[in-house]
Amino acid sequence: MNHPPILIACVAILTFTGTFATAQEEGIYIATGHGLHRVASNDGRTWTNHVFEGEPSHNQNDLAAIAVGNGVCVTVGGYFKSNIYVTDDGVNWQKPDFNIGVLSGVIFDGDRFLVFGQGGRVAESKDGLNWEKVGDAEARDYLKEEAEKLGLEKGIKSNIRMWAEANGVYVGAGDNSMIVSTDDLENWHFAERVEPHARLRLASNGERFVVGGKKNLYWSEDGKNWNLAAEIPMENEKDKFTDIDWDGERFIASTKETTWESPDGKSWTQLDVKEFPRFFSLIRPDLYYGFKNYWQETDKLLVSTDGGKTWEATEIPAPLGVTNVIHAPEIEKF
Repeated sequence: MNHPPILIACVAILTFTGTFATAQEEGIYIATGHGLHRVASNDGRTWTNHVFEGEPSHNQNDLAAIAVGNGVCVTVGGYFKSNIYVTDDGVNWQKPDFNIGVLSGVIFDGDRFLVFGQGGRVAESKDGLNWEKVGDAEARDYLKEEAEKLGLEKGIKSNIRMWAEANGVYVGAGDNSMIVSTDDLENWHFAERVEPHARLRLASNGERFVVGGKKNLYWSEDGKNWNLAAEIPMENEKDKFTDIDWDGERFIASTKETTWESPDGKSWTQLDVKEFPRFFSLIRPDLYYGFKNYWQETDKLLVSTDGGKTWEATEIPAPLGVTNVIHAPEIEKF
């Protein structure tokens, strides 16, 4: 769902006619998700080359994040050990024999891929196949110390679910409002928890981070200091933010019942749209994808070319597990 700024820049210079790119557009589209589902498309509307290992659930076949760079696409996940799958054509995938535990993020920084684990372990690779561990936030030690300070016998459980980058800073966010940041992969900062019991959603526009919890949206430029951007009125007390992404011009944040936009992550207004998907990948301002929750099969991979005002189904070979869709401009059409 979080796309490195370099990718946005790559597609911004393309020429478009109608609702989709012309044949001049380079590259392909790739979608991945739980159940080890992987599928590709030349035009972003008709999907083929579907490979998978089963129905989406929540197990070792999880795929949680995706990134492209250096001519390849890397998708990662796992449940008790690392999943890393790499393709240079959108059709054939390789799985390197590497494990640092469950992975919840992958970022291409313009030179290398970085994969991040739910506990803060980090590895790097130039090609997606050869990896080396380069950092560890040691989140478990931090949580143990926090639990002791608070006198909690059961401890604090928190998985870092999402990762993003801005201004050379890497930020992870997840359960129980954990937010961790680093600018060198050696020194780590755990921010004060903004909402103690929330599972945070995270996005970046390359300059600023945004997180959404149960009712509030927050922003930060350094990953350490977080500011309240908006307190969202929710009629249903069980409502919460389900997804946040950046489309190149604005942030979009969605709850179960409402959808919000912001050009800077600081000021937010409600969108007057109907049935905006709760989970989505925003490729660019004129190309959004929507899908079901990560543990459910998507029988209709939706697409919008008007900023989320209207949606229609794309052509898919079978129900898909989808957590992310990305444009890979460096990979040739198949």
